[in-house]
Amino acid sequence: MKLARIDSQPLRGKRVLLQIELPPPGHPFASYYLNECTETLDLLRERGAHVLITGHPVHTQRPESVSFSAYTDELGRRLKSTLPFFATPEDTKKAVSALEHEPAVMLDNLLHIQGEGGSAKAHVKILAEGIDFFVNEAPGTLADGYSSSVHMPELRPAFAGMRLSERVEALTELQAGKPSPSVFIMGGQDVAASIILLRKNLASMDSLIVGGIVANTALKGNALQMGSSVLDAPRQSDAFQIIERARLEECHVELPIDHMIADRISSKAKLKSSGREVPEGWMSVDVGPKTLSNYEKLLKKAGVVFMHGPLGASDVPEFRAGTIRLLKFLAKSGVRVILAGEDLCHIAIENGISFPFLFPDSRSVQRFLSGQELPALAALSPR
Repeated sequence: MKLARIDSQPLRGKRVLLQIELPPPGHPFASYYLNECTETLDLLRERGAHVLITGHPVHTQRPESVSFSAYTDELGRRLKSTLPFFATPEDTKKAVSALEHEPAVMLDNLLHIQGEGGSAKAHVKILAEGIDFFVNEAPGTLADGYSSSVHMPELRPAFAGMRLSERVEALTELQAGKPSPSVFIMGGQDVAASIILLRKNLASMDSLIVGGIVANTALKGNALQMGSSVLDAPRQSDAFQIIERARLEECHVELPIDHMIADRISSKAKLKSSGREVPEGWMSVDVGPKTLSNYEKLLKKAGVVFMHGPLGASDVPEFRAGTIRLLKFLAKSGVRVILAGEDLCHIAIENGISFPFLFPDSRSVQRFLSGQELPALAALSPR
């Protein structure tokens, strides 16, 4: 899927509504999300557009309670100007009108406006008044179908921001197995979502690497002893079957052949290595060194790698070693890497390991790769 990008348009003097996503102020991902919108924001300003910045929160259970006011100083610093801030729904018209004389303004969290979380259009029409272009630079919230994300493209010419366009193009190529060979690394805790995603993409992937609870569940489903390891017991059979189906599709599969095991999930736990099976009273908390060596040999030949979730029990820093080692290897490999999942992306950012494609809020990428429609993305698609 290729989206129309905003840099294809004449922008001088145009009033642009730039929709972004931000976590609550002070969140570990705050700088990351600011950096992600900076390229498009800089382009708009350099080419003479007047920009209304607004959007929705991510990484919060109560998005309607978040305010973006604490971001105005940092965004203003990046713009090299004061950024007027409009805090209440009643200020919407004022914010749009302010673009007459301001290079950029910010309107607070759109979920403060009644109806934004549903299908209401009245407030979207107010937003559209005085706006020439709508730009979506919010990949994480594509799955939410917020009213402005869906209905603004009906009222004004709509475009993808620079980073959103790059991300959608990379995911589209991944679905087609490009650049080949393609490798999926499925870790983390959500076995059900992983199985759905794999079923949809097995035919196009060349290799599958499995870790985390997904691996524990698949190994247990293959009748291997996994001790007290955390796994998704009801999905043992499904996990085993998806591995077997991958092999039938001539997809190379790598499962753990050794583990780092602990007597409990705690920083005070006893930790030692184990073979492919885990003894009773112990649990797999990370992949072992032989497993990592196998993974690295396979990944040296990859054209693209999609990694979802960590390889171990990442709640405990001591159990992140395998994930960190693999991320460092991938960062040095030169291969295109797409990371998804809050825990995995946090480990990468915390350890200063940089990748061009991160999806900390992985709901949209999971749905995209699982073949589910994303209303906000569909609204941007060429008609």
